[in-house]
Amino acid sequence: MLVTRAIELLDSAHDPQRAAFPVRIRACTGGYAIEHEGPDVARYSINCLLGLQAAGRHGVGHPALAETQARVEAFAARHGRTITRPSDLGLFAAVAVGAGLESQAAESIERVRAITAGPAARRLTMQDLAWIVWGATAGARSGVTGASELAHSLMDRMLARYVVSATGLPRHSLNPLRAGIVSFGSLAYYLTVLHAYWCWSGDRRALDAFAAGVAATLRLQAPDGAWPWLVDCSSGAVLSRYPVYTVHQLSMASFFLLPALRAGILDTSRPVETSVAWVFGANELRRSLCVRRPYLIFRSVQPARPLPRVSRYLAAAPRALLSRSQTRPPTRRLGVDTASHSYECGWLLAAWSAPSDRALLSAALAGARRGGREPGADYTPLVPVSVSASTGMDDTTMMPAPQRAGTGEK
Repeated sequence: MLVTRAIELLDSAHDPQRAAFPVRIRACTGGYAIEHEGPDVARYSINCLLGLQAAGRHGVGHPALAETQARVEAFAARHGRTITRPSDLGLFAAVAVGAGLESQAAESIERVRAITAGPAARRLTMQDLAWIVWGATAGARSGVTGASELAHSLMDRMLARYVVSATGLPRHSLNPLRAGIVSFGSLAYYLTVLHAYWCWSGDRRALDAFAAGVAATLRLQAPDGAWPWLVDCSSGAVLSRYPVYTVHQLSMASFFLLPALRAGILDTSRPVETSVAWVFGANELRRSLCVRRPYLIFRSVQPARPLPRVSRYLAAAPRALLSRSQTRPPTRRLGVDTASHSYECGWLLAAWSAPSDRALLSAALAGARRGGREPGADYTPLVPVSVSASTGMDDTTMMPAPQRAGTGEK
C-alpha cells in the first residue's frame, strides 16, 4: 500500500541529528542515497511532518507514527525561528497547531503578518499566499491569535487581485513578467486553500471560486491523465506539458479532486483514476514510475535534455502571448528523473490518509493492474542513477531499504 510505504520511507530517511528530513532520495543497489543539505530542507521537512500528522489524525495504523509528535517538537526547537520564507512560515503554523504548539504557531503567524503588511507583499506568489492562508486557517480553527484576521485579509486579496474571472484560474504573481503564467503546483495549492477556507469560514465566495477553479482545471487534464506544468491563466491554454510530475499526478491533484468529489460539487472519480494510472504505466513511456525494490516513486517524465528552469519559463512566455500550446516532443526524446524529493511522500500522506480516500486509492491501483500496469513493478530507469556509495559528498549518505514489518520484505 502506497500510504504505508511512504510512512516507512520517511521514517527511515529522517535524521534525528538534523531534526529534519532529506531533500532528495535516490534508489541504488541495496538501498538509498540520501541528500541532506540545501535551501529546501526546512520546507520539505514541514511538508513531510504535515503529511505524517494527517496519517496519524486519520488513524493510519503504523508504529512509526508514534514518533511524529517528537519529530515536530525537535524540528520546531531547531528550525522554527530560522524559517524565513513567508510560505514556509505559513505552513509551519499549520504543523505547529497540529502538534499543540500554539505559541510557536502564533509567533509564525505574527511574523508572516508583518511581511504581508509591508512592501514585500507585492512580491508574494500564489503559492506563498496559499500556504499562508493554509496555516492561518488552521490557526484560526484553534484560536491562535491573529490567525483569523490574517486568513480573511489574504483571502480577500487573493480573490480580488490574483484570480482571472474569465477563466477561474489564478495568476502566479502580480509581476507582469509572470502574471499570465501559472504552474500546476500553484493552481493546486490555490484550490486546496479555497476549500479549506470555505470549510472554516463558510464564505460562499471561496466555494464558488473553488467550483469554478476545479471545473477550469479539469479542462487542462490530458486524455492520458497527465496534468501540465505551465498554463496560461488568461486563456486556459496549456503552455508546457513537461515536466509531468508524479507528485502532481498522485497527490496534489487529489488535494482538490477528492474534496470536490466528497462535497458533490463535481464527479471527479474518473480524473482521479486516470491521474493515478498515469504514474503506473498509462503514460507516454508505457512504464511504471514506481520501483519496488527498493521502493521509490520517480519524480517526473521530462525532455531527456531539459532546459534550465528559467529558460523554460522564457520559452513559455511567447506561447502565452499567442495562446499556443507547446508542441509535444516524440517519446524517444523523453526521459525520467529518477530522484524523488522527500516532500512527495508527505503530500501523498496528506492527500490519501483518510479511510474513504485510501479505499478510492486502492480502487484506482486495482484499475491500473487490470489495465496491465502493475503498480510497483521492477523498473529499468531511462535516466540511470549515478549516485554510488563512494560519492565523496558530505551531504550524501547511504541508507538501507527499510524492512517491512512482519514480512522481511524490503
